[in-house]
Amino acid sequence: MPINTLIFKWLLHRHQSIVYFIFLMAAAHFSHAAQLPLIKIGTGDPKLVFYQQGKLLCQHIFSVKAIPCKTIPSSGSVQNILDLEKHKITIALSQSDILWLALQGKGPFEKIGPNSSLKVSYHLTPLQFVLLVRKKSSIFSFEAIKHHRVNFGIEGSGLRTTMELITEQLGLTKTDFTNITSLPAPKQAKELCRGHLDAIIYIVTAKSRTISQALKTCSMRLVGFSKKNREQLIKLPLGYQPSIIKAGTYPGQNQDIHTISMELLGVVESDRYF
Repeated sequence: MPINTLIFKWLLHRHQSIVYFIFLMAAAHFSHAAQLPLIKIGTGDPKLVFYQQGKLLCQHIFSVKAIPCKTIPSSGSVQNILDLEKHKITIALSQSDILWLALQGKGPFEKIGPNSSLKVSYHLTPLQFVLLVRKKSSIFSFEAIKHHRVNFGIEGSGLRTTMELITEQLGLTKTDFTNITSLPAPKQAKELCRGHLDAIIYIVTAKSRTISQALKTCSMRLVGFSKKNREQLIKLPLGYQPSIIKAGTYPGQNQDIHTISMELLGVVESDRYF
């Protein structure tokens, strides 16, 4: 047999062996992934930042650890922590202030009590507190929302719990408001534009598309905190940090907005660490 034919057959056999080896490795990889328990991440509204960050975290977990992962929509931080404690999910996305309440057994977790088994597994992104009012509104600082109609957000959301925390710390009670509504965040901008609300709140990432879209709904503007109230909130053990939304960040925003920020975390229980 000619030497060229022998070399060709040897190369063909070697190539087939390599392909077969790669096939076996891939099959073993997917077989291993199929045998692993499914990681479920409690997120938030599918239109908002928690769900988007949850999807990114799922992709990261699968690419790094080859563990199958699924995002679970929810009402937000509080529900996620409660579902984690009930073992309905594996990872709870939570604002840092809500995690502190859960660790201490305060606020919405008072009946359950402190939970020291909660651990931070992922630091995902900073979150800014954003207050929006109509452009002709008489509200020019957060404390001026007193005696107005304000949407606090749905029960079980970090947004509502944070609003209740902040208003309480600044000496406001529910009776100080003309009306408090419980609308989900995606619906509140339209209600503000229709004149049914005076102020709406978001907790979002910097340069948020959600805020940009809300500002397109009608003529609105951003409102911040006074220096005194911002410093008062930062002194709390809730992890709030000073934050500035620079002028020009959003359409029609001509000045810096001084607000607070917190962190979005991936929380697990210590006996199920990922």
